[in-house]
Amino acid sequence: MIPPPSIVLIQSQDDTNTAIGTGFVIYQSNADSYILTCAHVVRDVGGRDLVKAEGVPAEVVAIGEDHGLDLAVLRVAQIPGRVALRLRSTGNAEHAVRIEGYYKHISYYPLEAIEGRLVRSFTLSDSRRQHFVSGWYITINAQQHLRGGYSGSPVCVADGAVIGVMITSEGEQQGRAISIEALRAIWPEMPVGLLLDAAAPAVPEPPPSNNQPVVLDVLVPDHVSDLITTYKRRLHILEIQQAQKGISTEPHIIIEIEDLRKKIAAYEVQRADKQALEVELLAFPTATPSDSAAESLDWRRYYDQTTPTPDLWQARLIPDLLALKQRLKRRRATTLLLDSDTRLSAALAFGYAFRQPTGFQLRINQHGDIWTTEMQARVAAPLTRPEIEPLAGGGSDITIEMSSARQHIHPDVKTWLDAHPGQIARRVRLAVNVEQLDGPMSIAIARAIFQLMHDQRRTHPAPQTIHFFAAMPKGLAVLIGWHLHTCGPVQFYEKLGASYQISCLLDERW
Repeated sequence: MIPPPSIVLIQSQDDTNTAIGTGFVIYQSNADSYILTCAHVVRDVGGRDLVKAEGVPAEVVAIGEDHGLDLAVLRVAQIPGRVALRLRSTGNAEHAVRIEGYYKHISYYPLEAIEGRLVRSFTLSDSRRQHFVSGWYITINAQQHLRGGYSGSPVCVADGAVIGVMITSEGEQQGRAISIEALRAIWPEMPVGLLLDAAAPAVPEPPPSNNQPVVLDVLVPDHVSDLITTYKRRLHILEIQQAQKGISTEPHIIIEIEDLRKKIAAYEVQRADKQALEVELLAFPTATPSDSAAESLDWRRYYDQTTPTPDLWQARLIPDLLALKQRLKRRRATTLLLDSDTRLSAALAFGYAFRQPTGFQLRINQHGDIWTTEMQARVAAPLTRPEIEPLAGGGSDITIEMSSARQHIHPDVKTWLDAHPGQIARRVRLAVNVEQLDGPMSIAIARAIFQLMHDQRRTHPAPQTIHFFAAMPKGLAVLIGWHLHTCGPVQFYEKLGASYQISCLLDERW
């Protein structure tokens, strides 16, 4: 049974608005509680500025579309005693489920659990058709009723794990739910490990080709390949039934076979269309241009035995990146492949210029391995726990220092700090604790660094600038840059010889 304290009542701060919905706690930080509900619930209670949870004004930190990926994440000051529910992104037809939510009854709001069963799945997407997720039709058991207010309620299986969220009712005995997997699409910067207990879907190996290596499922979003595989399995079963029954095949089977064939063909086209446009960024004096790159930025002269200054970044390099972005938009390119070796500051800035809210997906050739923003972070970030050291001196900024398993950077950062006294209020130190990184690990690290910066922004007093020092591979720098939005000014420093030099400033102006 779901502990009632995990379920919260969503209302409007406007007392004249009587709309309600349900939400539930999915994460607790030291200072905040994070609550999952529906995007349309936020709309119904008056929008972002008027939503409250358990009577407390709430901040909307992530939201999908109220007619598509109908989820929203709220943040409130921590509600003591609340237990975060476990999230899992898989479910099967005929699974028994439990739904617990609030509904209106005269002048009060009872919290009641009802039972039902998953009937069949369907597919949901955002209006741009960039993200596709599963949904479920749910039949409610006899003598129980799906009432107004249950939107946002968790749909739980026998072990208590949440596999979906109620989004609509179609009468008192049937409704629809969206899979919890949609959380990845609307809140990519979610805390690392939030979905680690999710059963990862089996990704099929594509058939070998005589002309290219088997890399397709690394280069396309997992959900597209998973949907194709699911539909093909269902189609295979139905085709066997049709072959056995012949002319006696029921019409609904024939119709479903036709629908599945159309869906498979459409998704195959989408998968084939996800070709990346190669872009090169030459930021080493010895770098050699590629004949295959569709777009190129030649910054070799700026990195000749030095690193570009902040003034040079503002006057030249940032405008170069923004102009490149405009050219790529005109070409309708949304997936980019960075296939050149480059300095860390250039890689970080590249990722930031094409960061997640801009609509681009990035792939990086990391010594023959493709790391991509389309990957899922199915592992915990291999990072040590952050160590926070307050500094005396009256500064207001902070450092975030990330060492690698092979390069301990904190003494060199200390040298920089000694040369710039009175600027930093506290140091935040951590390290990658594995020697060999892969793509999923790097995605998890990038999300963890984003969350760390985001959390540090909300401490008191809030830092004006985050000074970022890191030892990392090029691919990780790109992925971190892609994730960094709503973090405020982040000043990066590049290692030059034995010392750190000030480099690019990442802020919302670009």
